[in-house]
Amino acid sequence: MPSFPCKSLSRKKCINDTPDLGEYLALKTLEHMCEEITKIYRPGASIIIVSDGHIYQNEIVAPTSIITLYHGYLQHIIRRHRIQRVTFQDGLSLDQRIDSPEKLRDEVGKEIEGSWSSEDEETAHDMFSFVKKDLYPGKTRKTKLSREETEVINAIVRDLMLSTKKYGQFLKRYFPESTTIRLSVHPHNDVSKKLGINLIYGLRGTPWHNSVMLLQSEPAFTLINDIDIFDSELWNGLAYIKQDIPITLLQQRFEAEAREKRSNHACPWRLLNQ
Repeated sequence: MPSFPCKSLSRKKCINDTPDLGEYLALKTLEHMCEEITKIYRPGASIIIVSDGHIYQNEIVAPTSIITLYHGYLQHIIRRHRIQRVTFQDGLSLDQRIDSPEKLRDEVGKEIEGSWSSEDEETAHDMFSFVKKDLYPGKTRKTKLSREETEVINAIVRDLMLSTKKYGQFLKRYFPESTTIRLSVHPHNDVSKKLGINLIYGLRGTPWHNSVMLLQSEPAFTLINDIDIFDSELWNGLAYIKQDIPITLLQQRFEAEAREKRSNHACPWRLLNQ
């Protein structure tokens, strides 16, 4: 699964540059999925995360030091919490001849992007929202962008999509389709090519574009990407957003979506106690 690039640099979306409770819950979700597969398939399953951070480095304008820091913390979480069935590696580790982010991007750039599908258009639409929030944090969903702002975002999204498709082709060199299943954080109808999953217990969204908020109204959590009115706390050294205002004030913003997903987003509280 190519994913876990680095945290969004927008402090409206993420608490800081390092993995937090969201990454932990995502890793535990993946491990739990492997455990469930093992119950019905004796050989079991494991998940290899291959970061795409260096692939998107120019588009997301993230320094190499920030990406490296994020990767190091993820490895630490996996070791500390003894996550056995999920491994993480940087794209640089796939080939010893590729010894820098620049060489990795050059090698990936040689791949053929392939055809575009309707699902690619949906992914591009999601990316547009991510990029808009990063570039223009003061713009709300209802705020109309100027023509120039829209063109800037569209150009970045095109580059991101091109890098995504070429990186997928590049990974096939090391993970043949005959022996691996390609997972994606974006929904896909054609599961013969990619199997789309929700990283955090049924919630759509990723921990690198959002922050985890633990809700007071029930032992549950949700993902938010507008955190500047909230305070953060730590659980085992991992940051999360504290709900310190009445739930009634949050309902207008979050509860409509939360109700639709309530059966999926109930927090497996035992995981936070392990």
